[in-house]
Amino acid sequence: MKQKRNLSFDLLKGFLIILVITGHILPGKADDGLRGDIYYFHMPLFLAITGYFIKTKNLEQKSTTLLIKYKSRLLTPYIIAFVAYTLCNFYFYVGINKLQTKDIISSVIYPFYHLWYIPAVLIFIFYTKFIYISNKFVFITFVASAIVSITWYAYGDYLTNTIPLLKYIGDKRFYYYYSFFLMGYMLGNCTITSMKPWVSLAICIIAILLNSFIDQSPLFGAILWYLFNISLINLTINICKKPLTINANIITKLGETSLPVYLWHVAIIILVTRLTDNNSSFYYIEVIFLTIALIAFSILSKNKCKLLDKYYYGEPTQADNK
Repeated sequence: MKQKRNLSFDLLKGFLIILVITGHILPGKADDGLRGDIYYFHMPLFLAITGYFIKTKNLEQKSTTLLIKYKSRLLTPYIIAFVAYTLCNFYFYVGINKLQTKDIISSVIYPFYHLWYIPAVLIFIFYTKFIYISNKFVFITFVASAIVSITWYAYGDYLTNTIPLLKYIGDKRFYYYYSFFLMGYMLGNCTITSMKPWVSLAICIIAILLNSFIDQSPLFGAILWYLFNISLINLTINICKKPLTINANIITKLGETSLPVYLWHVAIIILVTRLTDNNSSFYYIEVIFLTIALIAFSILSKNKCKLLDKYYYGEPTQADNK
């Protein structure tokens, strides 16, 4: 008997993808105002949810088999989006006549804007595969990666400016966010005991209060950020893994189709930005209207066309499911 889908996680992913889109539409810096509030937690939580669904039995497969498994699910839609956005970037922002080899290399190790997420997930899967020697070693790696996350959050700009080599190892999120993915993986595979929900909630509240009312050093601020996020991850996963009595709705359906919406909503922002003054109210009306149209198309068109299923949604084939 086929296991019933847990819509709680779809509801969470749908909510998170709305936050992602909102964060990309809002003006201002990534650490200011409402945009800053969204950026404070949404991607760590998204990565943790992704890690939660990575199972150890899959990591025990050969690397080539594992890569083939995710070819349709992640690689194919990503490569199509990567080519489209990269060509757009070269044409509109770099200039075809000014294109150099370094621009091509940079586009790979620093994918366009939001595209970092898919290669980060694939890299994190293989990180986890290679460090899965024992539960103890996985936990040691988690502690080490947590130190990297905190250090980079506190001193990332300083480290990048003082250690030029760091610019050549790729997007910082390829390693800076790994601890959140790994925590999700450990919670999903029962390699650690989760905190009690009330403890997680208490830590979240305390971290928010301290962050709001107390001036802190970069390191203390980074520690608060990290404690808040791991507590929020623990709290939300504990809530979601016990299926809630909810019916399928627009948010849960959006959660099911979050990959194509994530990949292509930025194309709408680019298009409208080039055609409209992005400081005008009409700009926001256009972006919101077209984004809603994208979401509606993504929800309504799933399982209606094999080509769309494969190249737009990343629906796995029978071979991928073996």
